Amino acid sequence: MKPFRPFNRFLTRFHRARAARGNPKSEIRNPKCIEPLEARIAPAFYIVDFGATPFADSTDSATHGGAGTVADPFHMSSLRGATIAANAIPGSTITLNAGTYQLTIAGDSNDRTWGGTTAQAFNPNIGDLDIYGSGTTIKGAGAGLTTIQQTTGADRVLTDNPTSALSFTFTLSDVTVRGGRDASANHGGGALFLGGKDGTSTLTNCVFVDNKVTTASASLGGGAVINTGGNFNITNCTFGGVGANDPNTSTRSGGAISFDSSDFVNSGGTGTLTITNSIFINNTAASAAAGGGAIDIADSNLSTALANISGSTFIGNQATAASGGAIVVETGTLNVTTSSFVNNHAAVAGGAIYGAGTAGNIHFSRFVGNTSSQPANGNTLNAQAAVLSATDNWWGQNTGPAANDVTANVTANTWLQLRHTSALNNILEGTGSTTLTADILGRANSGGTLAATAPANLVGLPAFPSPAATIFSNAALGSLSVASTQFVNGIATATFTAAASTGAGHADAHVDNQTLTANITVSEVTASKNDTLQVDVDGDGVADPGDTIRYTIVLTNPSATSAAGVTFADTPGANTNLVVGSVTTNTGSVTTGNTGGNTTVGVNVGSIAAAGTATITFDVTLPAAIPDGTTQVSNQGTATRSTFNILTDDPAVGGTTDPTTTPIDTLTLGNLVWNDANVNGVFDSGTESGVNGVVMNLYRDTNSDGTYTPGTDTFVATATTAGGGLYS
Repeated sequence: MKPFRPFNRFLTRFHRARAARGNPKSEIRNPKCIEPLEARIAPAFYIVDFGATPFADSTDSATHGGAGTVADPFHMSSLRGATIAANAIPGSTITLNAGTYQLTIAGDSNDRTWGGTTAQAFNPNIGDLDIYGSGTTIKGAGAGLTTIQQTTGADRVLTDNPTSALSFTFTLSDVTVRGGRDASANHGGGALFLGGKDGTSTLTNCVFVDNKVTTASASLGGGAVINTGGNFNITNCTFGGVGANDPNTSTRSGGAISFDSSDFVNSGGTGTLTITNSIFINNTAASAAAGGGAIDIADSNLSTALANISGSTFIGNQATAASGGAIVVETGTLNVTTSSFVNNHAAVAGGAIYGAGTAGNIHFSRFVGNTSSQPANGNTLNAQAAVLSATDNWWGQNTGPAANDVTANVTANTWLQLRHTSALNNILEGTGSTTLTADILGRANSGGTLAATAPANLVGLPAFPSPAATIFSNAALGSLSVASTQFVNGIATATFTAAASTGAGHADAHVDNQTLTANITVSEVTASKNDTLQVDVDGDGVADPGDTIRYTIVLTNPSATSAAGVTFADTPGANTNLVVGSVTTNTGSVTTGNTGGNTTVGVNVGSIAAAGTATITFDVTLPAAIPDGTTQVSNQGTATRSTFNILTDDPAVGGTTDPTTTPIDTLTLGNLVWNDANVNGVFDSGTESGVNGVVMNLYRDTNSDGTYTPGTDTFVATATTAGGGLYS
């Protein structure tokens, strides 16, 4: 049993079927004429290009040359004439060159209301174009180049399948359709009236603007198109627009499209509406009974309706007196994926979608700014008796649906989240760069973060924001370039290039109502220098004149990328001399320091791997004679990368650029014990003599108190004077 539908709505459809299309279609059918013709005549090809005014409206159906083949089509003087000729040859193709084909021959009350005899009701010579031949294709040069325009102000543009034949097919592609009007009762379709049981209507690469259903009486609606019965495929089409005269409107339901799986002549059947990569902007439905600012979906007369929508955009559509700002599902099943619903509005319920049909599914789509005049009825989604599954959608914020976005029968307990990450968390100042990626692949529920959705699930989601806008901004310690201005398949990227300064960098990504910050550390190669006593001549553990000191320099690349073009230079400090041949490196090559006569150190390090190091060593000697009062020697080298100079640092000292200092012991003990008779502190060789046999013990002043402390100060050496008080 079909779900309950509003009774007056059902009657409207039922009576329309009987009075409007039933009798004319039965009368037009003529097995003796049409069926044999279909069986014996091959499809023909037509092109409207003959004469001085091929864009003018006329009933001239004569061919003006050509053989009717793909290579040599029949040449026609008007679009209407071509359709009349093609009606006799099912499967024909009509090609339209660039230009505007105006329909200027007004219809009459019989043609517009489908009253009177068949010839009067579906008269191809007046009003709209009537397509009798199944398989007919009308193809333009592109929607931006070819326009079919109804000018009478009271007629639609085209009606197909007047006989309600089974399995009827029709295709329209690459044209703009504008100016269609339907003011009749119980019909619909401001521009096109299509369909039939088990048939297929196809619209590809078309634009529909300024088409209207204007009747105040009962109507099936569909400001641009109505399809009753069979399948209806719409691909890469646009309905409405931002111009003042672009929107399609209906005083009834379905501001752009009305779809019913029944043709109201043949009962039963299944009809599938498939909409792919299409756009609906600012269309309006004024019905107080149903709504559907862009689309109305229903099944009648024991038929079954299914609607599958993907990759499509709904912006600013309105149901001004009822529900479903973008889509209303009166009966039937709706499945939506990878589509965007932005700023649609309903007066009653479901600012984006109102579902009164069977259970439906809406996933991997975007909902932002949709509203209802009665928020408690669902600013975005409203489902009646059947459950509408709306998990894993983007709601413009990481917290999921806002209050009143969905009603009780809508399941939206998991949602997509914005993520913003840097491919590298540490880059080099001045030259380092990293890719920032913002996406809405994250998933969450009320309990927290869930596993991300697969990128494939968002392929086909319309690019957003629209129009394009800044996504990445507020770069600190860096600059942004090659930055996306739209999320494509839910993903946007930018390049962050580090400035000539180190520290904590970052950049923001913003979309809809959410902003996230990605952090990037901007760093530089560091150079540490340690000293060790390599040769200790006197074995006292202290650097003394004549000893050798080894310097070990470690260059560290803290970043996540290779540090290229690194060099190192060092000039040994005062009171030290380079040991030629002592320079080593584990990365790159030594350029100076290992050749006779060299006094400085040079190393071409080259590249240091990400998070890698390079180690350099060299030796210096302390000369035998060091000026009195010298307590230390000091050394500092320079690593260079690009335009950046990095001074070596002594890690034993606080700071980042401290020279490496080595304490030295220049104190020497006298080698003579004598009797200082005149107490002048100077040995007077003529009057004073040395003292033999004195034991001299040397201790290290461990506690630095200036006096000998037994048990604390350590013994170093001993000597006994001899030979006139001498010791060594």
